[in-house]
Amino acid sequence: AEARNWQADDAGATAAFNQALAAARRRASGRADLIPRILSGLGTSQPYQGELDAGAANIRAALAIDSKAGPASVDVARDLEALGLNAYTAQRFDVARESFSRALAIRATWSPIRLRLCEIKIARNSRTRRTSR
Repeated sequence: AEARNWQADDAGATAAFNQALAAARRRASGRADLIPRILSGLGTSQPYQGELDAGAANIRAALAIDSKAGPASVDVARDLEALGLNAYTAQRFDVARESFSRALAIRATWSPIRLRLCEIKIARNSRTRRTSR
């Protein structure tokens, strides 16, 4: 889905994100942790199909989930950047500026060492998840 988004295949990206979201929401998938990232990606692709409000709603849903896990996380920064892009596309420059500023403030607190430690933790969790199946 993300590859289609980067290739400007917005209809394909939206379809792929919707498919991924349905799969992640299935209880048996064990991948509910991906739902905020998928919602944020979906919300990023929707404005380019004229669905600004739906895109903003999906990004806000992702932001609400990610904020519960950690209000100053890189995931929250990603969601704020997506919300800023959505607002910029809608010419809501005040919202865009606020969202981008908040995202930048979060990212500024993350040192390269802290980011690397998070990557290691994620990699360990992925290996644990694969071996437990």
